[in-house]
Amino acid sequence: MVKLVIFDVDGVLIDSENLYLKAAAINCEKYHYDIPLDILKKVIGGNTSLHKQLVLDYKGQDFNFDEYHNNLINIIYDLRQKSPAPKKKGVDEILSYLKKMDIKIAIATSTERQRQMFNLKACGLENSFDYMVFGDDIKNSKPDPEIYIKAWSHFNFKKEETIIVEDSINGILSGINAGIRVIYIPDIINVPKDIEDKTIKLNDLNELMEKINKEEI
Repeated sequence: MVKLVIFDVDGVLIDSENLYLKAAAINCEKYHYDIPLDILKKVIGGNTSLHKQLVLDYKGQDFNFDEYHNNLINIIYDLRQKSPAPKKKGVDEILSYLKKMDIKIAIATSTERQRQMFNLKACGLENSFDYMVFGDDIKNSKPDPEIYIKAWSHFNFKKEETIIVEDSINGILSGINAGIRVIYIPDIINVPKDIEDKTIKLNDLNELMEKINKEEI
């Protein structure tokens, strides 16, 4: 029986990954950074440290990452001020259902607290969770299990009573490495089959709600 659900945020609760890629493309074009889309996609699910590692591995250690990243964040904020990222399908329904069933709800997001709280408030989700872990609360980025272990250990539940909901390769691997069941709901990243096969793949949050209600997970 599920007693705790830990959600990733971007791409799971908020439809924000496309906005990130749009901002990344604008950033690279405007400032001539010349970073391929494949590199930028690998950032999804990770925190700023992973982002920096991937960019510097490609551009070289002399690349001014802080300038690049500040420009990117400013573009993201500008886009979100004009049009906040919408909630994913089924978010309100599943959060309401979990609360009704007294199932605890947490988030474990690689995004830093200040930025993610801005996003959550824009969607009216800032008070929806029993516990929240952000990228600046941990040392090691997904796919390291630290963030999910931190979220899970806040509660007094067994791992078998916990599920993680993810959409990215880094996030799925983080959950697997934490030894907790992972629900994979596809967003914009193609997850390799050998990783996907280690998850429970569902279409959306409404299907997840049905599975929990029928105790099929």
